[in-house]
Amino acid sequence: DQIETVLKPKDVKTVLFIPYALKNHDNYTKTVSDALTKWGYKVEGIHTHSDPVEAVKKSEAIFIGGGNTFVLLKTLYEKKLIETIRSRVLEEHIPYIGSSAGTNVATRSIHTTNDMPVAYPPTFDALKLVPFNINPHYLETDPSTKHKGETRDERIGEKDVKTVLFVPYALKNYDNYTKTVSDALTKWGYKVEGIHTHSDPVEAVKKSEAIFIGGGNTFVLLKTLYEKNLIETIRARVLGDHIPYIGSSAGTNVATKSIHTTNDMPV
Repeated sequence: DQIETVLKPKDVKTVLFIPYALKNHDNYTKTVSDALTKWGYKVEGIHTHSDPVEAVKKSEAIFIGGGNTFVLLKTLYEKKLIETIRSRVLEEHIPYIGSSAGTNVATRSIHTTNDMPVAYPPTFDALKLVPFNINPHYLETDPSTKHKGETRDERIGEKDVKTVLFVPYALKNYDNYTKTVSDALTKWGYKVEGIHTHSDPVEAVKKSEAIFIGGGNTFVLLKTLYEKNLIETIRARVLGDHIPYIGSSAGTNVATKSIHTTNDMPV
């Protein structure tokens, strides 16, 4: 159903499948084709094209499959597909689907992959279709586990954040909203500051360790972010300085390319 919601609105007939993360490209493509043809989609393996760059340029939708993320990213660079895929997705807005490693390479970098580094891409920088990283196989820590190594939670916690800057602009009562978030996060040892308590919100963002933008009305939120000249500063802190970003509901919407997919009323 989720694949249908991505492909149908664009009237996609043929999906270009990229199987580079696994060794047997033909078998992998057949597996995907067997699944998607039941829904009326034709699947073409990019490896069957003599010019993979041209195949991407002519594609209606791109599906990058899972496997080893390092092998996948290395191959995308070797075949000079990074910028072409970026252009097709971000500028021409064709649908992109990523499974496992295909999700990893859609993000800012592959630093959150769980895969073994069996190949060496020229850089860990990935497609950057979204301005954050994803760990597709994240599992909550099992307190009864006998595993003595670092947990995924501990890995994520390596940023050593002490204070979270909360942006409550999507709702009316900033104080109450901030208190609700603070009550939740202080249990985990984090201090929460409401951006509205700072006389200079831009400066508050510049000094923040992590940013959490809360939910509510997306239109109100985005309008306020523009009014307070926060858009570029937040982008610089997250994309340039790599501080953590958390978005809830409307806060997730504004983290994306646009708010065209919000369900909120344009109040």
